[in-house]
Amino acid sequence: MIIGVKLTPNDARMPMEQVYDLMRPELERLNRRLIELEHEKQGFALGFVGKCERCGNAPCSRQQGKPCRHPDVLRPSLEAYGFNVSETASQLLGIDMVWSNGKNVPRYLTLVCGLFFNGETPKW
Repeated sequence: MIIGVKLTPNDARMPMEQVYDLMRPELERLNRRLIELEHEKQGFALGFVGKCERCGNAPCSRQQGKPCRHPDVLRPSLEAYGFNVSETASQLLGIDMVWSNGKNVPRYLTLVCGLFFNGETPKW
């Protein structure tokens, strides 16, 4: 199952520094629901969206070549499984990804994640 969300900022000139504030509520909702479905379907969530915040202000242990401190919530990206996220969003979700000019948030943001499982498609 592939899940996509399109977020449109209220301010077309929102600086990129504020992008995570815009995405955070939806990221938390998506990632929480993915974990629920993973347990319900005995599947495997992938492609968590956004950066991991589990370690708070501490540096990520994986960036130091050590195991993750929170393996219970560690999930690989869609790209790690060979997905072309831009094409997946376009072809399966009908959402063409747009990019920032480096200064401002683009017209909209596209968040894409997924779940591997056997059986009937769960209700999102």
